[in-house]
Amino acid sequence: MIRFEESLVRQIEIIKKAANAGKLVLFVGAGVSQNSGIPGWGHLTEELRKDLTGIPPGEYSAQVIAQMYFNKFGKRAYTDKVQRILNTESKQPNPIHNLLFDLNPRHILTTNFDNLIELSAYENQHPFSVVSQDTELPTAEYIQLIIKVHGDFSNGGENIVLKEDDYLSYPRKYPLIKSYIESLFASSVILFIGYGYKDDNLKQIIDQVRVYLGDDSHQAYLIRPEPTDNQIELDYFDKKNIQVISYFDDMWNYLKSGNPHDQPLNIEVNGIEGIGLNLFKILNFISKFDPEVYRLSFENVVNQSLTAIGNLNKQLAFIPPFHLMNIFPFNKGQLKWSYVDDYNYDRSNYSLTTKNSELLSLFAAIKTDKNGHFKGVSSKFIKNILPQKLTPEAEKAFSEKLNSDVSALINALNKNLIYDLPISAAQNTSSGKKRITYKIENQLTDCHSLFFKFQFSKSFEIAYSNNSIKLTAQEYLEHGYTFYQFRDYKRACIEFQNASRIAWKQKLYIIYIIASMNIKRLLKSVDFDRDTTGGDSTKTFIENAINQSGVRHLHETAFSLDVSLTEREIIRYLIEDNMSDSVSNKVRKSLFEVRKLPSTYSDSHLSLTYEINSLFVHLNANCIIYDHYTNFKNLVRDAFESYCLNYSKSNPKTQFEIFYLEIAILYISYLDVSDILSDSLIERINIDENNISGFIQIINDLLESSYITNEFGKVSSNNFNDDKVMFGFKDRLSQMINTSLALMAKIDIDSSHFELLTNPILHVIQLMRRHELKHVSGVLLKHQEAFSNIQLETILLNLLDHDIWAYNSIYSVINILKERDENYKIKRADILDKIRSLDFKGEQGLPFRLYEITDIEIKHFIKEVIENRMKETFHEDDYKSAVISDIVEPSLYLSPYLQRILGNTDKRETIINHWHYRFIIEHLIERLHLENLFQNELNELLENSDYFSWLYKPEAFNYERFDKEWLNFERSDWFISRIKNVDILKEKVQEIAETDQDKELAYFFTCHLS
Repeated sequence: MIRFEESLVRQIEIIKKAANAGKLVLFVGAGVSQNSGIPGWGHLTEELRKDLTGIPPGEYSAQVIAQMYFNKFGKRAYTDKVQRILNTESKQPNPIHNLLFDLNPRHILTTNFDNLIELSAYENQHPFSVVSQDTELPTAEYIQLIIKVHGDFSNGGENIVLKEDDYLSYPRKYPLIKSYIESLFASSVILFIGYGYKDDNLKQIIDQVRVYLGDDSHQAYLIRPEPTDNQIELDYFDKKNIQVISYFDDMWNYLKSGNPHDQPLNIEVNGIEGIGLNLFKILNFISKFDPEVYRLSFENVVNQSLTAIGNLNKQLAFIPPFHLMNIFPFNKGQLKWSYVDDYNYDRSNYSLTTKNSELLSLFAAIKTDKNGHFKGVSSKFIKNILPQKLTPEAEKAFSEKLNSDVSALINALNKNLIYDLPISAAQNTSSGKKRITYKIENQLTDCHSLFFKFQFSKSFEIAYSNNSIKLTAQEYLEHGYTFYQFRDYKRACIEFQNASRIAWKQKLYIIYIIASMNIKRLLKSVDFDRDTTGGDSTKTFIENAINQSGVRHLHETAFSLDVSLTEREIIRYLIEDNMSDSVSNKVRKSLFEVRKLPSTYSDSHLSLTYEINSLFVHLNANCIIYDHYTNFKNLVRDAFESYCLNYSKSNPKTQFEIFYLEIAILYISYLDVSDILSDSLIERINIDENNISGFIQIINDLLESSYITNEFGKVSSNNFNDDKVMFGFKDRLSQMINTSLALMAKIDIDSSHFELLTNPILHVIQLMRRHELKHVSGVLLKHQEAFSNIQLETILLNLLDHDIWAYNSIYSVINILKERDENYKIKRADILDKIRSLDFKGEQGLPFRLYEITDIEIKHFIKEVIENRMKETFHEDDYKSAVISDIVEPSLYLSPYLQRILGNTDKRETIINHWHYRFIIEHLIERLHLENLFQNELNELLENSDYFSWLYKPEAFNYERFDKEWLNFERSDWFISRIKNVDILKEKVQEIAETDQDKELAYFFTCHLS
């Protein structure tokens, strides 16, 4: 590696630093436009001179020649001649024009008359305003300016500066532009591009600035695209405070040496050649040159990697993949997804590819155990790289140090979701990479990490017990993010203020940007959660915090910071939220595809899973507030729906990705999760045996937190700023628990594993509010084997306190107990006492179900309750249930029951009456044979209700009056048995399915009638 002149590195560092701080001004000359076919000043001067008789070449300056031409031929001929020689109208920007903007200039000054710089700005959407005269300076639309120092032809050439008089009158005609240019020379770093040593324009500008500013101007730089051996010329410019960058030979040697910037040596660019191509190469080199990479290039590849990742990990716990693969020495890498086998996608199996031969050799030499855990670097590899003439002790120390460093590198890559590392150039094949992991027992101790492992009680305790401890900027950021998750927005704001204050002092600008963004986003969160976050007082507090800091003008501050190129790109990435936007677009596209092909499996989610997971790790590990916004929640919901639709169509062996279960619990309401699972027709969820214990632990921690949170107030009674805040988090916790229950009702978990959750579920049911019990029933039915009778009875006792909201769960408990023992009777005194205390008002089905599992004494009590209720206010549902349970004599209330049903034979009541129609047919007629007692009412039903007529005798029904919606009312064995052998019905269903192209009806026919 050739280490070229340090003075050149220092020059480039100053230019890059100025660009990062918004203090770089480009001064562009004719040399830039010559590759677009526009003549230089020498050609222009010579063409003017040819028309001046007796004026020898080289005798006078360009300004004097132009003045002579003007004096002899007049203004019109002079302007036309100059415009004709330059011929700017049909010209297009060349690559050098476009490259100017890659240098990130604050302003561009130019003495060129053409419009190619502004045309390049327009075509590439760079926000620059053009100023060619004083009146345009105060009214410029954009902050960044292209100043036509010598005017242009936009107003007929009235303001062009070329002849001697133009220069002499310039201060008088353009005082604003003149003063503005002087201020830029005094406050900015000026980089001259496209000027030669003998350029009269360059000399005029330098001399004018020196006259007005003296020694107050900043150091300026001049790009010289040719080697310079003339020390006298260099000294001349040095005395004018201009340093010449003309080390092209040194750059050339650097490019040939396999430099870390990896720029091509024989670069070819369409449209430019010769000196112009050299100029392009220098500007391209400067735009891409990173001083940090230059210094790193002299370290070994392991230290390069560790330093590069470590520098960013000081401020980012997780480096977004785009940035990780673009930092040296990985900057030739690409992140790719892969999957383990035909059925299972492992989200941790992410790979990094790189063309760095040193890294390829290193990764190929790494040894792992059968699980892929790092064991060490092969001794053969170490021997090949050992420095010469080392003692045995020094060789051992070298080997230990290398293994330690490589171990640290693997750990760092794993933390940033990189597990697959390349071992050869064939990186897109399984033989070209290997899985390497760093085995570490992660003992979580910080409140932030504990929260996202669902250990809320521990997280709460740590967060609220460190009030008097001085923390680092990163720790304040983590605490603020944890308070935000607990919906304590005021405390979160205070911690973010602390983080931004310390980060600013310590020049940790990425942390500063994140903390400041979070303060702004808290304001939206308060509006969203106004009823549960302290309301107006919290909003006022946050508004004051924003007004007292520079947070309101964060965008302007962000892009004026003195940071490295990598940090600047990350800050831009954070401000513009590129990662979230990119993932959102891909999720929407994926969901559209799977909805468009409802019966076809799509593998689009395989690659998308990595990106979604990276986004969540990025937001949560780096403590970026984003998860309370509608767009984000839509992203999560759409991602979950897309995955579920795919999962429902996949191979039965497919294991459900736990990552999607985790994000569903954290961010999706249980109602949405239920709807998605139902719409996706997912009846069961498989989890890989290797992952089931981890998932059980997550659910266990979540459920335990639900009843430990009731102790939060005892842990730290004065910590929450407002009771509403505590309620706000409990409400969120309730959502998470219900979502987890909705998922567990579908997940296949061995009873031996699920038994670990039975006691936490018992505790949760005791604390649940009425509307939170919806999914307990599904969990009980799915995992009934894990619950003992004693546990089920305890659940029943707690559920009886929740009346109508717990009906489904109560019925589930009763069904399970009856299935285990058809003669099962409740004997626990506390449950019997509870039943005696119920008034059963509004609980139409409950007394009938309890009647099935109680002894004679309680049966008599329930029977009295039901009979009294029917005498007071007759209800058809009570009658139906009482008859089915053999509690009342069927004929006793038969007449009022039938009259009530006959009064509801309108077609729109068909769905409501379906169960009564079935009761009449199944129980009153077929089981009890009571049709003789209500023949008249039966005839009236047959006459007035097509649905009843069809259900009563489907084989004799007139199918011209058939409605296919009747088939959707139920799917019970009784219902299917009545219709499955009716040939005329089969013919009718086939006819409708073909005519209406009804896939659901065709599916019903296939499953139940064929």
